[in-house]
Amino acid sequence: HVKQQLEYGVEKWWDRYLEDIDFRLSQELEAYRNEYQFVQRNVKDRNLRSKLSNKIFEDLSSPIYGNIITIFEFQK
Repeated sequence: HVKQQLEYGVEKWWDRYLEDIDFRLSQELEAYRNEYQFVQRNVKDRNLRSKLSNKIFEDLSSPIYGNIITIFEFQK
């Protein structure tokens, strides 16, 4: 999120992130997609890659982000 915050302005980013669910989703989708792509490119063990990918899906769809997306929506 550092890159996102620097481009947007740190305080402005946090204010919007906490108040605007659509903005929060857009920021998290970008971050989690990057994490997912990193795992797909760099983790050679198929089972570990699958476990890490599932953890990424579960984390984004968890209550910590206010259940802003389902696992199935993110996997599309």
